[in-house]
Parts: sequence; C-alpha cells; structure tokens
Amino acid sequence: MQGQLKFDCGSVVPLIDPIKHLEGVRFVRDPTRGGLSVLLHDVANETGFDIELIENNIPVRPEVASVCEILGFDPFVLACEGRIVAVVAPDISGKVLEHWRSIRNGEQAEHIGVIVKNTESKGRVTIVTPMGGRRFMNELEDEPLPRIC
Repeated sequence: MQGQLKFDCGSVVPLIDPIKHLEGVRFVRDPTRGGLSVLLHDVANETGFDIELIENNIPVRPEVASVCEILGFDPFVLACEGRIVAVVAPDISGKVLEHWRSIRNGEQAEHIGVIVKNTESKGRVTIVTPMGGRRFMNELEDEPLPRIC
C-alpha cells in the first residue's frame, strides 16, 4: 500500500522575489519553526493586533490533514518549509496572490485572514471555522517537532 504524502519543500526565494519591492509589503516570514501558529502568535504578541483567520482558506492538503488527525497533531503547529506568510496592505493582496499562484510552490497561495486593531483585546489569534464559529488558534506549548531533513 502506498500513501499520497510527498515531499513538497522548496526554496522561498521565488516566492519573495516578485513581492519584495512592492509598496505595502509589511512583513514576510516562513513558517518553518513552529508552523503557522508560532508565526502568527509572534506577530500578534509583538504588534498587539488581533489576527482573524479563515480556516477554509488555509491550504492544508487532505492527506496531511488525515495523517495529523490520526496522530493527534495540529497541522498549524508543524514546520512548513518552502512556504511564506506575508502581511500586506489590502490593496496589493490580489497582486501578491497573482504573483505567487503563477509560480511553482505558490499555486495554492490563499488570502488566509486579516489583522485587526481591537481595543478590547491585544494579540489574539482566532479562526473562523467552516460553520461560522470562532475559536482561538492553539499556541505551541512545547518545543516544536524536529524537522526531518
């Protein structure tokens, strides 16, 4: 029996090059150490802004989601090499996505959420679920799983 999991790590340079000079790019980082959760909690904690994600827009391949479910892992705290998370001004987000979707390893690029200035809270990361509910994104409580390279 053979599974569908395959190695999809790649260089981030082709993802960064087309956007690095665009006016409105605020922040770019790879989610290698601690995955998406650590990256977004770092941003929220440093800025005091809330981050609201749209769960359906976060690209997690079905076979990855299945393995995570079987093993009890949260895919948002796993290393994700060869990917980039960018915080950009709303008026250029379409342009960034257009660039990324036209290149190898960027085809699945999505607008996954928004940053919100909220005077009632500081630095929360929430996820809007497929059913329209909201939940907090888990923070990594331990050391991240080691990368196998």
